[in-house]
Amino acid sequence: MVDHGLVSETAHRPSWPGFARHFLEMVAAMWVGMAVGGVAVVGPILAMMGMTPGEARVRYPELSLLLMALSMTVPMVAWMRHRGHGWRSCFEMSVAMIVPGIFLVCLFWVGATQGPACGLYCGLMIPTMLVVMLYRRDEYSHPMHAG
Repeated sequence: MVDHGLVSETAHRPSWPGFARHFLEMVAAMWVGMAVGGVAVVGPILAMMGMTPGEARVRYPELSLLLMALSMTVPMVAWMRHRGHGWRSCFEMSVAMIVPGIFLVCLFWVGATQGPACGLYCGLMIPTMLVVMLYRRDEYSHPMHAG
């Protein structure tokens, strides 16, 4: 039997369903991290300070935003490593998560925005993640192996 390379070429073709699955897995890890970070870490600290999460977001919007970005980034990177991604990919995706938060903090500092920015952060961060994923579409379209 003659191998014309068709099988290997087909096996390595990027898959949009695989890409979408990968994206949804990473978003799920981020939301779980945000919920766990809020309940297990931020909630008790705020309770000791006598503040509700809503009060903290209004009083300390920059800190709240960066804590949210961190609580979403850490589990996303852990999931990426579990699925077999290298550190370069994890770093790129972390930058995609953190840079929109830094951008919003700068907007707070110059007075261009004020108050809670959770929705705005997600509105910037998710498209930024997609840009990174599309740039490395081959990597994010193939099934990764848990390890």
